[in-house]
Amino acid sequence: MKAKLLLVTLLTPLWLLGSTTLFETIERTNVGIGGYTLGKALSAEQKSIARQNAQKANIEGTYKFTDGMLNIVADAINDRVVLIYKAYEKLDNSMLKGVVGSYIGEYEEPTTITHNNIIYWFYDSEGAKITLDDYEAWRSSMQPSKNDGPHAQKVSAEKKPLGQMVMVKLSSNKPFNGETAFNDGSAYLIISSEPLLTSNYTIKH
Repeated sequence: MKAKLLLVTLLTPLWLLGSTTLFETIERTNVGIGGYTLGKALSAEQKSIARQNAQKANIEGTYKFTDGMLNIVADAINDRVVLIYKAYEKLDNSMLKGVVGSYIGEYEEPTTITHNNIIYWFYDSEGAKITLDDYEAWRSSMQPSKNDGPHAQKVSAEKKPLGQMVMVKLSSNKPFNGETAFNDGSAYLIISSEPLLTSNYTIKH
């Protein structure tokens, strides 16, 4: 039995072993929505939902399905969640503010807000949210001084990476606090892990 287990281990591709470890790290951050957690394997009930609501995936090595308004992308081998996203259309001012308020309630204080229409929540490998102070300190470290050479920004980034493992991003085509009335607003929530996507998958175009 031990010999058989050793043989299976030796025949398992190294990238798959590394991928599983990364998935487990991401799962421990416990970031998700609607009963789905990034990095976590689908339950039997969720797999049933996936079979009944299959969609075309644009990431090689994955499959995609819908569960209500949620779009889930899962790994084709281990059924672990690779990506979660949700789209909102035809929003007016009040509806958009409601969407924003619901996610601030869900994920609490954002890491940063940019251009008044994108909100980020970043989490490290321990599941701790990266604070605005941490983010601003990292941004400052990325700015080369007048005496630095042309490659200073790249070197600085290599010395002090932000360290995010999981990202929650809420973006909109309208400003979150816009006063001008509209009824054609849209918003898009995505939960993903850049380390996972860049190391294991190819996105089809």
